[in-house]
Amino acid sequence: MQKQVKISQTVTYLEDKLEKIEVRLNCLLKGEHYQDFQGSPFDVSPWQCETCKVDPELHRKNNGKWICICPRCSKEAIGKDRWESILRWNRENCSLRTLEDIPFQALHKDCPGQVENIIIYLCDYYYLKKKQVGLSRQIAQMRGVRPPGKKYQKRLTAFYHWALLAKDLQKNKENDGSYKKEKESYRTT
Repeated sequence: MQKQVKISQTVTYLEDKLEKIEVRLNCLLKGEHYQDFQGSPFDVSPWQCETCKVDPELHRKNNGKWICICPRCSKEAIGKDRWESILRWNRENCSLRTLEDIPFQALHKDCPGQVENIIIYLCDYYYLKKKQVGLSRQIAQMRGVRPPGKKYQKRLTAFYHWALLAKDLQKNKENDGSYKKEKESYRTT
């Protein structure tokens, strides 16, 4: 019997967190047209290693994770999925790229001075949206009902990684390509 009280308290706590996230998301709805993305967020091509100018190799490790690795310098990026490892690789090798390589349509419109705000919006929106879906899934599982969209949550995570890549590209542009991103940037997965 005590376990049920604990679960209901946990569900209440998660519902409170979910409500706070939904309030923050409602504040962001004004920029909804920025989310226009061309293609699938899972269709990603790896960029060349910026050190060696060589295409990376992509392998699946024994633990099921994917690794994108340079055959010359052994620089690598690891992810749970193929697309995730490639996006992480691209974030490590983005100094020679521009925002034109990012498929968010809002970043390609003539709106000087607004690109940074659009990128911040995209990072915040997709971070909150994936948290919202994650909490909804957690609550559903605790209540013993079928949780909503795992694939949808992965899609949001992919969009979030694209937004982080755009943020890194923007930082490079602001710092004349000399920006080296920190290990922990913006918010981690």
